[in-house]
Amino acid sequence: MISQFEYSAPENVNVKGAFSGSPKASISLQRDPMQRLYGGTWMGNRDGSRGGARLEYPGPLAEGGGESMSVEENLKVIETATKALNDRDFDRYESLHLNSVLQRGPQNPEGIKGIKAIRASLDPLFEAFPDIRFVAETQFGAGDWITQLSHIRGTNTGPLVMPGGQTIPATNKAVRLPVAMVAKLEGGKFAEINVYFDQAGMMAQLGLLPPPQQPEP
Repeated sequence: MISQFEYSAPENVNVKGAFSGSPKASISLQRDPMQRLYGGTWMGNRDGSRGGARLEYPGPLAEGGGESMSVEENLKVIETATKALNDRDFDRYESLHLNSVLQRGPQNPEGIKGIKAIRASLDPLFEAFPDIRFVAETQFGAGDWITQLSHIRGTNTGPLVMPGGQTIPATNKAVRLPVAMVAKLEGGKFAEINVYFDQAGMMAQLGLLPPPQQPEP
């Protein structure tokens, strides 16, 4: 006789399966929104009554592997990354990226490869703007690609590294700058990131460039 069972595992993972009276039967488990795969063994008693379940947590998917996630799941990843930056939880931020991730931006149009290099590129920004905040406004996606429109705000109270590499003293001026990001995710991690913002506009807000001229009516 085949006995049916259902077990509610941690983190809202629902487990369903069947066993035929043998002491053990393998089960297939669903994955949670962060794309972690679960495995385990259902322990059935010989008389057909329920036993216990042992769940194993292998952890996140291996580099570059796994199924495509839904747009909703990918958007949760970008929200988690934004929160990690605002919380200064850089270990958490790094964990959301593939080791081979590529990031392009106004200061690095050819791209920075690798999460360690990307993490290091953030240090001058947080040193120049210790109170910087990342504020999401709109985000959407299609397939493995997501877009986030946001703005950053902060006050320049630390030394500022200019695009040419020279360092200037703090201006003590506040900035609010629109930012757009288009990124590709693989298995719940960032694989490619493209960041767009007005670098000249930020320099103007800091008083380092004249404000842009307004078009004549």
